Amino acid sequence: MTSGGRIGALLFTALALVACGGSASGVRIVDLYRTADGQLELSLRLDLPATMVQGLLRGVPLGFQCEMQADGRRSTQRRELRFLPLSRQYQLREPATGYSRSYDSRSAALAALERWPLPLDGDHEGAVRVRVHLDRGRLPSPLALSAVFDRDWHLDSGVVTWPAGQR
Repeated sequence: MTSGGRIGALLFTALALVACGGSASGVRIVDLYRTADGQLELSLRLDLPATMVQGLLRGVPLGFQCEMQADGRRSTQRRELRFLPLSRQYQLREPATGYSRSYDSRSAALAALERWPLPLDGDHEGAVRVRVHLDRGRLPSPLALSAVFDRDWHLDSGVVTWPAGQR
């Protein structure tokens, strides 16, 4: 397929996805807790709208970003969820580390994405501010523009703060 054909196909997919209606959905931060090995981990609840699921199944990678602030330091982590049609598997990647794992079902991949380890010492007791959102800037170009106007592509937890000592 030529590059013009690919761009046309992506544009068609983007317009088709915008035309689809969606239901209530979003990303919500549920908890911040210590795992058995002492690591701080974020627990999320992801409800992907049908539009986003259709995009995922058509090859649109979904990039999620976690912004964290603790002890005056800021940290950003990214994870990417994609569907691999040839193997019929879902892949969860962490671009910064190169970590990648495949799952047989979307529900298993989402369950893994809903557990997000934070880069803090396990004994950290200070306040922590966290925000998780879909990184619309990493969507394919034709879809990125339409995603600005389509609320189905606006997944954002808002900032959640845990005061010192509440874990």
